[in-house]
Amino acid sequence: MSLKSRYKTIKILEYKEPYFANPGEWVTKGIFKGLIQPSTGSKVYNNGKDTTNVDALLFCDISVVFEEKDILEFKGVRYKIAGAPVKPDGITGITPKRGQHAEYNLVYTQEGL
Repeated sequence: MSLKSRYKTIKILEYKEPYFANPGEWVTKGIFKGLIQPSTGSKVYNNGKDTTNVDALLFCDISVVFEEKDILEFKGVRYKIAGAPVKPDGITGITPKRGQHAEYNLVYTQEGL
């Protein structure tokens, strides 16, 4: 069974700034297909120092583009992308071919809840 066959619909949310009487709110900017795989909850260490706790991994098509402030939502749980893509050039590190995917580290967020 391929990884792509396990993809589910995930929302991309963005914050709309308040405008006069309208309060600020998180709105759906787009949707895409991907897979969010929760991690074991272990810490990430950089030069012996505790840095970021990676809560999950996102697998999606390499064509999906995210902006810095985007929030991802799946089944009511919200995530932020933690830094740059792990595999920005596809899984082999060469010219991406059809069916390859990108991987992103995710951290939980409570923004917009």
